[in-house]
Amino acid sequence: MKKLNVLLADPDPESLHTAFHILDATEQFNVMSAHNTELLYRILNCKVPDLLILTEDILLNDPKHLSDYIHKPSSEKKIPVLALRESKRSDKSNLNPNVSAYFVKPLSKARFLEAIVQLLEQESLVSKDESGLPELPDALNTEILANLSELRSSLAQQIQALKEEREQIFRERIWLHKEKARWKEAIDRLQREQEAFQIEKLHLEKESEKLATEEDHFYAAQLKFLEDKTRLDEEKKQFDQEKKALYHLKDALDKQQRILRMSNSVD
Repeated sequence: MKKLNVLLADPDPESLHTAFHILDATEQFNVMSAHNTELLYRILNCKVPDLLILTEDILLNDPKHLSDYIHKPSSEKKIPVLALRESKRSDKSNLNPNVSAYFVKPLSKARFLEAIVQLLEQESLVSKDESGLPELPDALNTEILANLSELRSSLAQQIQALKEEREQIFRERIWLHKEKARWKEAIDRLQREQEAFQIEKLHLEKESEKLATEEDHFYAAQLKFLEDKTRLDEEKKQFDQEKKALYHLKDALDKQQRILRMSNSVD
């Protein structure tokens, strides 16, 4: 297969350099690059590329003018266009009729080359072998196979990591199930203890009411005792006074008796 002329157009210098390096490293493309629309048109005026790779922003900048170049009468057919997008879009109204295929950045080497090969096959710019696969130059084929092998290895590692993560999640789910059962048992036990506590609380409240009633009775009895004691003290005091009066009366009687006896003895 002869080398294909590819024109790159991207206002982002880093992205333009990356795409240029990926294609140039295969040694199967004559790569031209433009960092703005003016330089793009200047190159298109001089040479018609086999493949045009540009950003969607450039496409939207002047679609009619660019469409005239893509469908230039001097070409046998329209130039295939691979448009670079910053993100995926599900809205099909955003699809440009001048675009043959879209590629979503970032520019991964394996994905970028695979997208280009698919577009070249679609536009019949590469032939197919007996098995129906695109017939590619050895260098490009080796490059793609190496990257596909690397991609496959990466996918295998990711699958293994996902399996391990799934097993870890399964173990964690078992642990969580056991923890859930343990916590449920603990909650049930706490509920039973709470019910027992409520019963004990009611019992204590009844006992407290009973003690309060008994305490009231005790205070009433104590008050009655104090009243009785006060009354007895008053009665005792009165008794003592009466007793004292009786002693005085007795002394007076004894004195009179002595006087009478003395009087009788004199007579």
